[in-house]
Amino acid sequence: MNLTIQNIKTALADIEETSDLLEKAMKLAGLVTGLFREAGWPLVVVGGSAIEFYTEGAYMSGDIGFCRQILAPIPLRVSQEIMGKLGAAGGPRSWKVAGLFVDMLGLLESESIKR
Repeated sequence: MNLTIQNIKTALADIEETSDLLEKAMKLAGLVTGLFREAGWPLVVVGGSAIEFYTEGAYMSGDIGFCRQILAPIPLRVSQEIMGKLGAAGGPRSWKVAGLFVDMLGLLESESIKR
């Protein structure tokens, strides 16, 4: 997927015109993960937003949480450049994009040693 500036603008316009909050959040999650993946940083939707997506909106989170799949932290400049393409405000952890909050949380944990 090659997300050009025009493709990003078109996608953002579509997201902003979407009135259903679940659909809006899912579209934005797809755009954010696509941009970070193209830059070499695969992300996973986590937490309340993952529950929101799996329950088709029966539980509403209020933000979209992402964790990275790569051990190394995403360089701040990379996050700023990607989120800048989206016209995001805020950072470096919490951003506002198209009226929704996006949280970049850290490394995805899949092997906890705690109960």
